[in-house]
Amino acid sequence: MDETGLNYRLLPRQTYIHKNEKAAKGTKNMKSKERVTLYIATNAMGSQKVPLAMIGTAKNPRCFGRNLQKAKFPYLSQQKAWSDTTTYKKWFYDVFLPHVRFKMKDKVLLIMDNCGPHAHAVLDPLNQVKVHHLPPNCTSVHQPMDQGIIAALKRHYCYQLLKKILQNFENREEHHRASAKMLAGTAGLDEGREAHLYDAQILLHETWNDMETATITRCWAKSELLDPTTEADIVSEHGSRKRAAISNETKTSINEISELLNKLSIPDDELNQNDALEESVMSLVSMFSSSASRQHFAEALETWTELEETDDYKEMLEQEQCKHSENLYVESLIAEIIEENDSDKEVEPQCTITSIDTTKMCNDLAECQQILESQGILLAAEYLEKARWELLHCTRNAQTKSFANKSRQTFMDAYLKPGSRKEPQDKTK
Repeated sequence: MDETGLNYRLLPRQTYIHKNEKAAKGTKNMKSKERVTLYIATNAMGSQKVPLAMIGTAKNPRCFGRNLQKAKFPYLSQQKAWSDTTTYKKWFYDVFLPHVRFKMKDKVLLIMDNCGPHAHAVLDPLNQVKVHHLPPNCTSVHQPMDQGIIAALKRHYCYQLLKKILQNFENREEHHRASAKMLAGTAGLDEGREAHLYDAQILLHETWNDMETATITRCWAKSELLDPTTEADIVSEHGSRKRAAISNETKTSINEISELLNKLSIPDDELNQNDALEESVMSLVSMFSSSASRQHFAEALETWTELEETDDYKEMLEQEQCKHSENLYVESLIAEIIEENDSDKEVEPQCTITSIDTTKMCNDLAECQQILESQGILLAAEYLEKARWELLHCTRNAQTKSFANKSRQTFMDAYLKPGSRKEPQDKTK
């Protein structure tokens, strides 16, 4: 199993697809609001592909209908569309385990890397599934999903997305008028708009189900996780994982796109320069018409489909994920401190939170802050310092309120003391 990010609206532009550049341009504009995270898992023979699972930022996107009833496969939400401990556990218990229970009775070994969310133990109550973490710094070599399965899924998704857009492009104005009264967020590719999450799920669902078994088995063989006999059988039957410059399946997709571009007729007066979708299509038309040959155009499209595998894009995602991981680390530290103080309260239920308790919590936060600063995790240390000052502020407010309540009670006790004032006469007598 592995996770991967997908920019599900990314379309080819000339700034993205020049191979003669040292790095693809425009990657800083490919931000997370159009990115989702996918959970991908399959067995070595490719016969048991676990349904994909998607992580987005919205809790209940309108395009899925009420209670996600239109979703093609499980959808999870997370503030930054990242995989964290909560989403990982939901995937394991709500997606992976039910699939294993339904499809097989044999023992299953789930292999994954040892990133932060995976470090939290998940246990199968029936002991059918055992989780094994790969050693650090070997994911790129021994993770089967990274040997070509994820790349193939993204590549064919991109081609399917582009074909769908070109098929509906000439009739976009008619689609726009028909969808004018639709709720925001519900108009997608069929209405001549940009893809929404439901469109992405439809295309991903078809692409995942149509992925060839040979592609999966060759990637597993390349990971060197299988025994030599099984690996040799796979290589003899399907060949080694050495993809040609452009595969036959990719050539078919490129030919279909080329035919759609040849048929495309767009008068200049109908173009909207502020429409990102039209801008991308016109950039593609320009690239197609100016290409020296069909081979050159095919290579340019291949560069686009592999854009998310470039070093610049990966570095951008790593920086964003690093900040997110630091935030998760701070949240876990604070949760542990709170849990420790809660357990102390359970041992002595007669005690309430006092200045001694808050002092201990502040000291723990200060100690964690020093550890983070010594390791160079400055952003997390800053968050802990803010948490410590907020705790001190709340403590002072609570003490002030407690003193005011005590003074008020003392005054009332003295005022209501027998003989201190006349009691009101009962007028009913």
